Amino acid sequence: MFFWSERGYFDTDAAFKPLLHTWSLSVEEQFYLILPWLIIFIPRDRLVQFVLPAIVVSFALRELMMSHADLHTAAYVLTPTNLAPLFAGVIAAWLVPYHDWRLPSLNGGLFLGWIGRRSYALYLFHLPTAHLAVTLMGHSQIAVASALLFLAMVVHILYVLVERPILGYARERWHYGAGRRNAPVAG
Repeated sequence: MFFWSERGYFDTDAAFKPLLHTWSLSVEEQFYLILPWLIIFIPRDRLVQFVLPAIVVSFALRELMMSHADLHTAAYVLTPTNLAPLFAGVIAAWLVPYHDWRLPSLNGGLFLGWIGRRSYALYLFHLPTAHLAVTLMGHSQIAVASALLFLAMVVHILYVLVERPILGYARERWHYGAGRRNAPVAG
């Protein structure tokens, strides 16, 4: 609700709000508070029958709100209008046990695994890093390369000093992810 009420989400002042993108964390949080209840109360064989119409309604609501100029920001940041991609993920997860899908990976999955394990920090710091680079160095290729290198260092440090110790504690305390030390963790 804060970003909906904040004037100028899409205006030029947004460039000076490097954490503006964090609104999506609240959308995900609300979704993950609702999803377990759906899984508990809707039988697995009927989950897709519920989720498909929810995707259509979410998309339609977003399009309806986008057709009104004063509701553009609300259409962009509110949970009901962002359920379509989240529920599409539910359908993908529902399909996995029924199919033996193997996705090709680059470099044995090492690069994508590295990114996946650091995805939360990447999400949090990609815009502030881009804003800092543009402010200090402009839009040059050197600025882009420097920003990417800086971002890689920051997210690796955060992963090693913050995320890995927390995940290690969770594994020990609650036996979370036993035997999967290097498994990617959703961010």
